[in-house]
Amino acid sequence: MTSKAARLIDDATMTRAVSSIVSRSEKQPDIAILERTYVDSGVLPQLENPNSQILFGRRGTGKSHVLRVLGAVADRHNNCSHVYVDFRLLGSAGMMAGSEQDLSTRCISVFKDLLALINNHLLDLATDPAWESPGNALEAVDAFGDCITELTISIAAKRVETDRSAGSDDTAHAAVKAGTSGIAAEFGGSSGKHASSRTAEAFDEVLRNTVVFAGVAQCMDAAL
Repeated sequence: MTSKAARLIDDATMTRAVSSIVSRSEKQPDIAILERTYVDSGVLPQLENPNSQILFGRRGTGKSHVLRVLGAVADRHNNCSHVYVDFRLLGSAGMMAGSEQDLSTRCISVFKDLLALINNHLLDLATDPAWESPGNALEAVDAFGDCITELTISIAAKRVETDRSAGSDDTAHAAVKAGTSGIAAEFGGSSGKHASSRTAEAFDEVLRNTVVFAGVAQCMDAAL
């Protein structure tokens, strides 16, 4: 080791500068730094298109770095904006490691957190004075938010109740008629039995946390 290198290692300012370097790109808030330090290996041009794609690789190979740079490049295009999401930081992400609730409930909670982040980003754009949004943009974004948080009513249980009753009727009548031909009397009576039944159905309704994908897609398209 040369004396110059040794002096750099011993220099307190240099030591603090090196130790303050953010080693993970997702923890670097300054996108300009990420763009300056990004070295393209041919991945970025392949990702810079509207197709749905998956980028995979081992930990530390630069996946987050290239995605954040891609988002910055997209933001400079007209009518384009990006949302970068780290699923580990979503509010419901911790539920995925547990088994207290069924898998569908856990997946729906995480998916709704993702939709909420997209909705918040659209809300920022709709209220940004630098953007010339259409007149109903804010209303469409609000409707998208309502669609995300909407709960669905489902039937949890059904009860059937049947009532039956029986009885008898005894009636009698008498009548007297008077006329020019004389007086006539009439007596009569009747008896009978009857039965009736009534059936009632009762339902227990619960509010279930779910996602209506068709409704979410329509509201998102309208907001976009």
